Amino acid sequence: MNLDRHVLPLLGSWQVSEIRPRLVASFLVHLADKGLAPGTVRKVRTVLSAVMSYAVAMEYVESNPVMKVLPPELDAEERVAPTLEETAALILAAECHRFRLPDLPSMGNRFERSRSMTMTARFQASRPLASRREDPSAAPS
Repeated sequence: MNLDRHVLPLLGSWQVSEIRPRLVASFLVHLADKGLAPGTVRKVRTVLSAVMSYAVAMEYVESNPVMKVLPPELDAEERVAPTLEETAALILAAECHRFRLPDLPSMGNRFERSRSMTMTARFQASRPLASRREDPSAAPS
């Protein structure tokens, strides 16, 4: 959808070998100037990057020019992951305050149940079929 709606109308006439970081940067600025949200511009950039990564893999070009252009900053309300600075501050705080994460019973129970089921499945798979039956004297149906 982003390819057909945003990339091909403006860049579809260019050969992949002609696409340079300056062109990508101006393309992304153009999209932002048209009123697209920063998150949408980032998604369009991701699609264009995938196309150019494929061109690299097929040896049409030596490198992906999109990777040399930073994506636009997201507005605070659009951001779902911490920024680099927030991540660094969190790591620093964790190193300074050696804290222990609280036990989460619901997560722990699911994890233990999952691990138990995995171990049982592995054990069952390693046993001969005859020993898997609950009643060894019962004949198979």
